[in-house]
Amino acid sequence: MTFGLSLLLLGCKHGSGVALKNTVPAPLPPGWTFALDNESGVSVGLPSGWRMGVPRAMPSIPSPSEDGGTPPPMDPALAQLTHDMDAQSAAAEKKQLATMREKDGIVLHAVDGSKTTLAEEPTRLYVKYIPDAGWVNLDDAGHAEASSQHREMQKEILDLPVGKSMRLTAQGRNRIGDEECHVSYIFLDGNDAYVLRFASTNSPDAILSIEKDVAKTFRVLPKKK
Repeated sequence: MTFGLSLLLLGCKHGSGVALKNTVPAPLPPGWTFALDNESGVSVGLPSGWRMGVPRAMPSIPSPSEDGGTPPPMDPALAQLTHDMDAQSAAAEKKQLATMREKDGIVLHAVDGSKTTLAEEPTRLYVKYIPDAGWVNLDDAGHAEASSQHREMQKEILDLPVGKSMRLTAQGRNRIGDEECHVSYIFLDGNDAYVLRFASTNSPDAILSIEKDVAKTFRVLPKKK
């Protein structure tokens, strides 16, 4: 073996030797919905009030009736304006999701629809797919995840339905005093990796109250792996 080839082999990183377990779809708690990305086969359960997508700039707000019943008919011109605004918002959302997939590998993204986001990052969860990540084990993956987040993160290994995962958490205040909360779950599948991330600003309980249950629902369809 030549010296150059030896260096090349030493520099190569091998896969984890771990494969995700093929398991049945997760049973969901009452009020939860099933979120699936058909292209990657990734799925998770979403708690009540959450939806797939990103915050829309112009959400439509139905006009309530005075007695709380069926709202009165909307003026045709206003109805058309509302329809046009919804269409523009949906198109912008679709474009943003496509950009996130192409540039960041984010294959599934969901937001807590009950949280206002006027001057804050949205309370959200998302799955990042990393093909050929080359991480040899969860410790290696955890170090890389903490480095990518540019923060110290507490780490623990958990047994989940699809296999072992590393859970990483970080809480603290940023430079302007907002309280940030970040949670990540790393799943290895041979050379590939999936990272389920949760993030919130000034609402840590919004993710800490649901992240463990959501992680238990994480699945990847076998035909997509």
